[in-house]
Amino acid sequence: VLIVDDSQDSAVALSRLLEMSGHNARVATTGAGAVDACRDFHPDFALIDLRLPDTDGYSLLRRLRKEGLDGASVIAYTGSTGDGEEDRVRRAGFDGYLLKPVDLAELESLLFSTTPTTAGEPNA
Repeated sequence: VLIVDDSQDSAVALSRLLEMSGHNARVATTGAGAVDACRDFHPDFALIDLRLPDTDGYSLLRRLRKEGLDGASVIAYTGSTGDGEEDRVRRAGFDGYLLKPVDLAELESLLFSTTPTTAGEPNA
């Protein structure tokens, strides 16, 4: 699991919880860090904050898909709940949407039930 969040403390805490549940997790705090992480760590699942210091989650998803993240399920997560945000996330090609703080049981459920989309083809 790749966790991309500009809040390093939150990302590290979440990665530790996931590791205690038996997952291998990595953390990136910027979009550039996420791209670098994907070059040597090929995640099956990525959790991407929509608001990062160097990019937004939508742009990062497009870039990661171009860089070979096609086989991974990608979930957007954010602390803000804008009108239509969940629909926008789905149209952008994310496989799911979570609000912060992340509910670990909900995340675990997504880890086992989400089927990855291909670039530009949201799940039905």
